[in-house]
Amino acid sequence: MAGRKPELNHARSARTHPFDANRDPSPTPVASWHGSAPAAATVSAVPGNRTDEPRRTRIVATVGPASATGAQIAALVDAGANVVRLNASHADVDEMARVIEIVRSLPAGKRTGVLIDLAGPKLRLSHGVSGQVGDIVDVALPDTVESGDRVLLADGAMTLEVVEGSRCRVLVAGDIPPGKGINLPSSRLDIPALTEKDEKDLDFAVSAGVDYVALSFVRTAADLDK
Repeated sequence: MAGRKPELNHARSARTHPFDANRDPSPTPVASWHGSAPAAATVSAVPGNRTDEPRRTRIVATVGPASATGAQIAALVDAGANVVRLNASHADVDEMARVIEIVRSLPAGKRTGVLIDLAGPKLRLSHGVSGQVGDIVDVALPDTVESGDRVLLADGAMTLEVVEGSRCRVLVAGDIPPGKGINLPSSRLDIPALTEKDEKDLDFAVSAGVDYVALSFVRTAADLDK
């Protein structure tokens, strides 16, 4: 990685994106779905859907174990997916390579972009945490957290406030199992934007010629220069 910057496409409007050459050119927000591929008829079966108007939404479809077959990916594209997203947090290089091969083998009219979403330096619970509002619980946190910092567990399913060190007060009750993510939105974290796994996954993304790479937990513009 040292001394080399991968050449990757930045986000572009559909006006210049090769996979949207025959679609409405307006730059638009992105929607996404997860899980199994929907039937292609889903899009046109919505009551009142105006199929004669240009579509103004781009769809990013996350592909995982439940939707990684050729037939399911083709169904996602038929239903309107513009980009296939691979989550590097839950997939290894071999799994991602297999999906990319499937996408690249689709007929020319069904070609779509591929995005690899890097895992980033996500903190995870080493043990389960359970409590009601006002309870004091113990959570292993980085040394840089300060009293009063918010702690979000499992994407905000449970919210804590740091009292001191690893001791936290429960603000939103919950029962969170070990392994779930810890988010510290107001804390200063002295950890790199890219982990060793991210660097390996990024090397793979470049060699595989994917269209987009997403970086989680970006804090400053300098993180993108790495």
